This record gives sequence, structure tokens and C-alpha cells, in this order.
Amino acid sequence: FAMPNTDAASAPMTAANSTGTVVGNRWVHLVGAYDNNVSPAKLRLWVCDIGTPTSPGTGTPVLFSANRAATGWNAGGAFTIGLGQSSSAPSKWWPGRVDDVRVFDGQVVDETKVLQLCSGTAAARMAADPGLLDPTVGEAQ
Repeated sequence: FAMPNTDAASAPMTAANSTGTVVGNRWVHLVGAYDNNVSPAKLRLWVCDIGTPTSPGTGTPVLFSANRAATGWNAGGAFTIGLGQSSSAPSKWWPGRVDDVRVFDGQVVDETKVLQLCSGTAAARMAADPGLLDPTVGEAQ
């Protein structure tokens, strides 16, 4: 989970990187958050292995974080998932599948909601109240 430090084409990135080993044909929940309400600001990435298509299960989220000392800037481009950039052109395409993406405007404040997502308890309750998966301070966008 990464953010460029400036809006320059060759800007260095700040990234929260998982140290886990990628295993093919496994489902993984990823939750990324940028928190600029702390000093220094933080990028956070929760990684939760939840099994395989033939043997789905529950997992425990593992948190990875990175301090981001760069000053915020207004990004004018599109929000992207599953690719990077090189010389201002799309590159580094994610070789797997991306599914069930949710984006929220606000700060993640309740790690128990990330745990609910990984344990499967949130999915069962979401049909009754979709707001249960919104892990932010404000309203979901």
C-alpha cells in the first residue's frame, strides 16, 4: 500500500509492505489506510489470509505500517488499484484478481471492524446493516 511523497513524476514513495510470502490460489483480505491525524502520518496495511476457494476460512489480520513525513498534496489523477506507475505511465500490473473493493472517506479508527471482516462475522451481519463494514469516522462514500 503506497503513496507518492509529491506530485512529481519521479516522486519517491512511502509504502506499508507486507513481509508475508505470496501463495497462489489463496484469498487475502487487504485493508489499507492513510492516517494523517497522527504525527508523523501513517500508512497502514492489514493483511488477512482467509483460505482458498475450495477451503475458505477465517484469519487474523496482521498489521504493517510506515511513517509518512511528506506534506500532503492534491492528487488530480484517478484512484487506482492493482497497478503502479513508471515514468508517468501505468506499469507493474497486479497478476491476480481484485474483487469486492470498498473505498471510504475518513480515518480507520476501529480495528475490530477489520477483525470482523477477516473472521467472517461482518459478512453475515452486513445483509442487515451495510454500515457495519464502514470502518471510518464519517459516512461511507
